[in-house]
Amino acid sequence: MINNSLNFKKILPHLITVGIFVSISLIYFSPVLEGKVVNMKDIIQFKGMSQESKEYREANNGEQTLWTGSSFSGMPIYQTGMKSDNNLVKYIDKFIKLGLPRPADMLFLHLLGFYILLISLKVDYRVAIIGSCGFAFCSFPFISIAAGHTSKVLAMGYIPLIVSSVLYTFNNKKWLVGVIFTSLFVALQLYSNHYQITYYTILILLFIAIIQFIKEFRNKTLYNFFKKSTFLLLAALLAAGTNYTVFATTLEYSDLSQRGQSELKNKDKNSSNGEGLSYDYITSYSYGISETMTLLIPNFKGGAMTSLAIDDKESNSYKYWVSNQENFSQYPPEKQRDLYRSLQLYWGDKNSQDNKFGPGAPTYIGAIVVFLFVLSLLYYKSIHKYWILPMIIISVMLSWGYHLSWFSQFFIDYFPMYNKFRAVQWFLIIASFGIVLISFLSLNKFFNDSDIDSRKDKLKKTFYITGGITLLFTLLPSLFLDFRSPDDMMIDSSLTNAVIIDRTELLTSDAWRSFLFILLSALTLWLFLKNVIKKQYAILIIGALIIGDMWSINKRYLSEDNNNYVSKNEFLIQKTLADTDILTNNTEKSRVFEMYGAFNDSRASFFHNSIGGYSAAKLMRYQDLYSKYIVPTLDTTINGEKVKIPLPTPNKKKILSMLNCGWEIDNSNPKNLIASRVKYKPFGHARFIDNIVYVDSPDDELNSLAKIDPLTTAVVNKKFKFDKLKKDNGSLISLDLDSYKPNHLTYKIKKPSKFDQFAVFSEIYYKNGWNAYIDGKIVPHFRANYVLRAMIVPAGTKKIEFKFEPSTFETGEKVALASSIILLLLLVFVSYKELKV
Repeated sequence: MINNSLNFKKILPHLITVGIFVSISLIYFSPVLEGKVVNMKDIIQFKGMSQESKEYREANNGEQTLWTGSSFSGMPIYQTGMKSDNNLVKYIDKFIKLGLPRPADMLFLHLLGFYILLISLKVDYRVAIIGSCGFAFCSFPFISIAAGHTSKVLAMGYIPLIVSSVLYTFNNKKWLVGVIFTSLFVALQLYSNHYQITYYTILILLFIAIIQFIKEFRNKTLYNFFKKSTFLLLAALLAAGTNYTVFATTLEYSDLSQRGQSELKNKDKNSSNGEGLSYDYITSYSYGISETMTLLIPNFKGGAMTSLAIDDKESNSYKYWVSNQENFSQYPPEKQRDLYRSLQLYWGDKNSQDNKFGPGAPTYIGAIVVFLFVLSLLYYKSIHKYWILPMIIISVMLSWGYHLSWFSQFFIDYFPMYNKFRAVQWFLIIASFGIVLISFLSLNKFFNDSDIDSRKDKLKKTFYITGGITLLFTLLPSLFLDFRSPDDMMIDSSLTNAVIIDRTELLTSDAWRSFLFILLSALTLWLFLKNVIKKQYAILIIGALIIGDMWSINKRYLSEDNNNYVSKNEFLIQKTLADTDILTNNTEKSRVFEMYGAFNDSRASFFHNSIGGYSAAKLMRYQDLYSKYIVPTLDTTINGEKVKIPLPTPNKKKILSMLNCGWEIDNSNPKNLIASRVKYKPFGHARFIDNIVYVDSPDDELNSLAKIDPLTTAVVNKKFKFDKLKKDNGSLISLDLDSYKPNHLTYKIKKPSKFDQFAVFSEIYYKNGWNAYIDGKIVPHFRANYVLRAMIVPAGTKKIEFKFEPSTFETGEKVALASSIILLLLLVFVSYKELKV
């Protein structure tokens, strides 16, 4: 028998809600129903990085390689294509999203998750529906989807579900139910594989725990707090176990990546205690302090960083440009191009390099939501207010990054793991979550409170504050703002004035827009208090206004009109003549180097074994080599903005030769990629070396490469020192691999040597998992030339093999399977206990 509490009448509203959420998701992303996909740049980059591992898996009956030779001369694929087949929560992830096409499934997850949170906090389901729309339609997820940050958006969708489960655990008698569901939702968030969002979730839970501790302390029930907290920690450990394969391999890899500690004494001097990312890298994506007004007025600072005033033929900039073309035509083409590109509508505080973050669009949570948030500050009283408000304040301050350097530096120095993550403007995710949550908790109370006079008073004050601010910027936009950008220095004064007028009009237009939405919302609530509009209609009107507000703003950055959708064929990486040329003629299988942006583009990795790629966590030593010899730069400040000035590259050719690079692709013109054999000969896959230079430190290893010929000499750290070997000119390791698989390389010696020899391989040294074999027996190997593999080849050797066999992966899969089974059994048990009479 089924418990009477689950009768059809009670669950019908929730089933209808699910149907509404499905409809909203599919309508917004309706082009996917026509077979189109969102043209997400980062997903295209991921395809390039994962193509080799995908092809290997398809060719080997589902077996996967954990290493790829296609990116950065070789690296683990732990974050770029590895699959954990034993993590069984993936089936629950699919079930929750109802099999909806991407990215409609992500919007649905946000809607459903926040709805469940509000319902668990006893919010009227109708208010919960519009509150879910307020959360799900914040601009941040849509900006992220357009950029291809899908794992981030999915992880964000599980934040409300985790918070609801933890709050349920602390505040209900059947708290073990909350513990089990906490474990489930944490497992699902970890499966989304975006640890920065998980880190943010932990920070949110920390605020909850602090307030809960104070509450229990005052009630003299600390035992209750520690008991539940202990079980929640155990639940988190079980959740981590389901994702242990990815977690353990990533943790093992991160120490040797950019996220770990540098081995160079003078590397990343601004990093925390010499470990983790540098201060500049952590704060490179910082939100401007005044720019925080975009939460209320979307185009407060000009909108997207890529938007040009001249693109609008009705703009003052365009009209001035056209009418004065004779003056501009006198400039050289390069100067004209710089002038054109400098006509940005954006004039905010974000560094110009930050527009790599998606389209560089503003974070907007909605004029109505901000209005309700201010109302909550004046009206709402609850224990939740004490953890939500500090969380919002601190997260906003952290999002300011280098604009509030002392605060950011404090967290970098003293807060655990803070220095492992970049893009601090993402802290606005926490702020947005908190603002929307407290806003609709307050609105729910507002609709049910009996104190008419208090509500009227707080409503009027809220309207005066929010409406007054937006109206001020509508009528007097230049009172506090000058609408100037550092890039304006490149423009002549008349053109500058035209751009300033365009920026001013953009702000006033959006300020007026926000004022109208605030006015309509305030009027709706006022009429409700006057009993002119019934509660259900007031909720419906507020919901319609929220969707109308947010829908239109998000369409600015993710819509068919902006060419965000393409056919599935267009979404693929297209083979060019350059790729065909290399694939046809690169018989020696040497590596390929794209001349421009090689370390921020995986296009070449899709077809070839590339020198470059796209990853924010590449091997630290490889990044060091690249930064010093291939694309060296000097960090400096020009006009108050941090820039990198290119330096000469006298050693670039020999370093690329050392990496067995045989081809270059001239990608200066994306429409006409040209391939050419490099003017220097690649050194081959492996070679005997006669001369050894021993050095004392990693700095010496890197610096000494400038002084040697890597074809005949190797640089080796003294900790790997060996006895001098006798040269045998009669033997030769074949320059061509006898057999290549990304995780299994086989070399054959044409004529076995009579003496022990020293060999260097043009493969990246990675100590965690690679094993070397000689004639079937495992033997030691070590590092040479800062990044390459080397070994002593005994006399008489006929075959050398390298196999990537990381034990961490096998252990991880066992733990993942066991943890998944335990979690699923606990879920079945809890469901049985709750459903039976």
